[in-house]
Amino acid sequence: MNRTVPSCGTWAPKNCECYKQCQSVHCHSGGGTSECEHHLGSILGESRCFLYRGRSSVQQDSGVPRNGSDDVDWYQVPSQGPLEWLDGKPRTEDRLPEHKKWFCKGSGKEHVTSLEDCPQHCSSRGVCVQSHHGGVRCVCRMGFKGLACELDDNEEACWFSPTCNGHGKCKSGFCHCDPGWWGLGCTRSSAYALEPGSKAVPSRHRLKIYMYDIPSEYTFPGEHEDGDFQRDVNYIAYEYFLRYFLYDWEVRTQNPYEANLFFIPMLVYFYVHNVQNPYPHIQRVVRYVSTSFPFWNRTGK
Repeated sequence: MNRTVPSCGTWAPKNCECYKQCQSVHCHSGGGTSECEHHLGSILGESRCFLYRGRSSVQQDSGVPRNGSDDVDWYQVPSQGPLEWLDGKPRTEDRLPEHKKWFCKGSGKEHVTSLEDCPQHCSSRGVCVQSHHGGVRCVCRMGFKGLACELDDNEEACWFSPTCNGHGKCKSGFCHCDPGWWGLGCTRSSAYALEPGSKAVPSRHRLKIYMYDIPSEYTFPGEHEDGDFQRDVNYIAYEYFLRYFLYDWEVRTQNPYEANLFFIPMLVYFYVHNVQNPYPHIQRVVRYVSTSFPFWNRTGK
């Protein structure tokens, strides 16, 4: 299942095995989709998926079959709970009606088709879409552009730090840092540790904020849909705050032991939108921070 760039979006149908993997990543709670740590949980019930007949789970292909193919079975993902599997397949009552196969969500005029029908197979960086007139085009994943998704599109992708602080390059939505640099926007270059027997002494005269560096799967803004970054201008204040904060070394510090305030860049909106339950995602991030960093709750209060 490696023909396309991985995505958990539901705008275009995917192989059911892909959604099964998405659930294992974003729905750790094991409950209904409303308890998933990602917006994926609430929209999963709107998705359609397919399975190639006569193939085991490891032999399935993420490539969308050509419109009209008769060697696949289509299913609707249940909306009230995790995808239920019997003998390696979704429940038979979740089979998708014929008129809903292949169509893109929210569109009655376009449907996905095989990558083989689009220029250069969309460079395996998107999906191939066919209109009701018969024309085809590539819909590129976030971070790519061009008629065949052959070009990097970094202007929108690395919007917290478009220049990567001059110490890296933006590629597919992430800053790839030069040796010796790390962290969000390639802004970190120093690490600190206490000497044996010594104690942390937070600054008493100046505000010093330490930002936790957390893996992208916990806090980086991800796609809600295929190629859709879900950037909402109503919440743009956070973007401006983080852009300025990353480079404000009068306030920000790389030394957690002098910090008197700690900042978790949680980006909840990008995971649960503005109407979903944020607590599963918050709990997951706090659990990671509290078990991974020695200075969590160091006052004991």
